[in-house]
Amino acid sequence: MVTVYGLDDSSKVIISNTITIFPNSQQIQDLKLHPHVERKSLFNPETALQEIPPENLSVDVNQEIHQDTQQPYTIFKITQKSLSARHPESYIQILKSNTTGKTGTTFTEHVFVSSTNNNEILCPLNLPSRHECTFKIFKVSKTGSKYSVLGATDKTTFIIHYQQKDVQLLLDLAEKYRVRRMQNRRQSKSLPIPCLYRDKPSNHEKIIEAKKTGVMSKYIKDKNGDQASSINKKINGLHFSASASKVTKQPLEISFFGDYRITIPPQSILPGHNLYFADFYCKKFRGPHYVTLVLSVPGSVEDVYCHNRLVKLDLRNNKFMYYDRRHGYRTTKAMHIEVLYTEDIDLSIWRQIPNFQEFVLPKENVRGRGRSRIEGLPKYTACETCNLPFLQLANSS
Repeated sequence: MVTVYGLDDSSKVIISNTITIFPNSQQIQDLKLHPHVERKSLFNPETALQEIPPENLSVDVNQEIHQDTQQPYTIFKITQKSLSARHPESYIQILKSNTTGKTGTTFTEHVFVSSTNNNEILCPLNLPSRHECTFKIFKVSKTGSKYSVLGATDKTTFIIHYQQKDVQLLLDLAEKYRVRRMQNRRQSKSLPIPCLYRDKPSNHEKIIEAKKTGVMSKYIKDKNGDQASSINKKINGLHFSASASKVTKQPLEISFFGDYRITIPPQSILPGHNLYFADFYCKKFRGPHYVTLVLSVPGSVEDVYCHNRLVKLDLRNNKFMYYDRRHGYRTTKAMHIEVLYTEDIDLSIWRQIPNFQEFVLPKENVRGRGRSRIEGLPKYTACETCNLPFLQLANSS
């Protein structure tokens, strides 16, 4: 039996097969472990989470936006269906949020109890964007002041998504970077878009499937880019590059992502879609910067998801990827422009589009790993150019 002290001046919680709150008058919702160091955490196995029941509950984390207030909230959804779903069930949540300052990282922990009859548990905390939250949920039954533990989830960590106003701040950073990079250039500050192009290995499962079915199916976006991006692991799409070579004004002849390439003229894919700014990031110290845009069909599932999370762009009035009446479709030279297209590709239809191409690059043109990493590459968090200060994020929440 393990005792955790410090949740309140006169309270303690015992975590094993039962959770007991002392004194009996203390409400569990009020319990809070104030800022402390990691070794005193409820999640530290040396101090707290020993002798607990088997971790037999699975949980999904859904970060939602309230339709009326536009405020974010988090739902923990227990994926196992209960045998007694007709009656409310009780859960105890232990949550830890971190705060990073000049003196290091401290943690604030909370204990909440809640009841639900639909396996959905509201997270009571409203945390600032980009903050990390760790949680563990216990399914319990209550007798008097004691909560008997029936099951528990694994300890799970997630990052609070950017809100739409945070994405606007990120867009502002990208625009400042673009202006700074272009201010001393006398020649054109943009490049033509001959086509949007997508590279994958010929033996990639999606390419093999497409050759059989004729359809290149969209799939869940990886974790590439900013760790707090709300589209990571949340929407489906297919990745395209829009940036041409600064020398040839054509798609890059080399590929780091595979030998199978498809290309499509911008006028055949961009009009009639909604365009959103999603991300601004780099992958390493002094590395190139990238902007991720989302291209969605109005009213689609992905479009509805992006509408109140990302910043919508006007294709004729932005500086990243745009249409100019005199010069056609263009991208900035300042950074690489990536486009996440949120629809399946019916190759039988695309092959009828003028100037659509589908081919295999020469082996010597494929560089590096020749494929993307399964989970993508995370943002380089030490870069002062593309990371929002935590203070600014806290003030915007």
